[in-house]
Amino acid sequence: MLTVERLDTAIIVAALIAALFVAWNNGSNNAANSVGAAVGAGVISARSALVIAAIASLGGSITLGPYVTDTVMRRIVVIELIGDPMGVSAGMISALTAAGIWTMISTVLRVPMSVHVCIIGGVLGFGLSMGMSSINWGKVLQIMITWLLVPPISATLSYAVFRIFEKSFNNKRYILLVLVLAAFISAFVPTFLTLAKAFTGSEELWMPMLLSLGVGIGASTVVTALWRREVKQGGDASAEATRILLTMTAVTMSFSFGANDVANAAGPLAAVLEIQEVPNAMMLAVIISALSLSGGILLWGQEFSKQLERE
Repeated sequence: MLTVERLDTAIIVAALIAALFVAWNNGSNNAANSVGAAVGAGVISARSALVIAAIASLGGSITLGPYVTDTVMRRIVVIELIGDPMGVSAGMISALTAAGIWTMISTVLRVPMSVHVCIIGGVLGFGLSMGMSSINWGKVLQIMITWLLVPPISATLSYAVFRIFEKSFNNKRYILLVLVLAAFISAFVPTFLTLAKAFTGSEELWMPMLLSLGVGIGASTVVTALWRREVKQGGDASAEATRILLTMTAVTMSFSFGANDVANAAGPLAAVLEIQEVPNAMMLAVIISALSLSGGILLWGQEFSKQLERE
């Protein structure tokens, strides 16, 4: 890893400000993605949803965020090949600043956008300025293929799941089965996909598989117990299943959001801190970015809260 001869406080402060700026805007811009469905359906208030999203995002950021952060930090631009520590620091701060400005503009204009795309583009632009050979084109291609595949796959899965739920929720005999399966899938899939990033070999996937199975089974057990209690107290079986699942998906999506999107700010920040030889650079960058991400959800997300309540 590149290092500098002495600690440069100005560089560290600039990187911190830029990372906080990106994470804060990221949280405010993406709050609706995690909790919009639950709030729109009226199963939870907007303010409560934002609190849930902030807490879940913080948990996802700190526990699983470092794995994605490592990709943004060193696997898109191979900074060891550049040989200029100050140039790398300036490039990462520039990428953060550019992404933060565009995210803030999009938030103010209420334009849907991806902060992850912004930061990847910013890091890629910095890498191009340093020379084509400094970019890991294989990783860039992998990321871009994923961007192309995700929308059609999501649309197909959403259609299939909707058709299944539409029929099942009209038949009380299948409600509990669908509830258990949906709860398991909602907890298992994001947990496994995020944990799997920490393991390089297929022979090691048994560990994230077992952990994810435990999370999925635990979620199904809790959800079933809550549903039975509400139905026993006179609640409608279909309505209670819908309410519980929407609330649960808000939690799991917020957790996954934190685990994946904290890297947008933490990745470049971690690179700068490591170059400056700050102890525990990776984890420190993740924690700082996670707190700002949750702060953006809670505070700037209030505008989202007011808009939904008016609607």
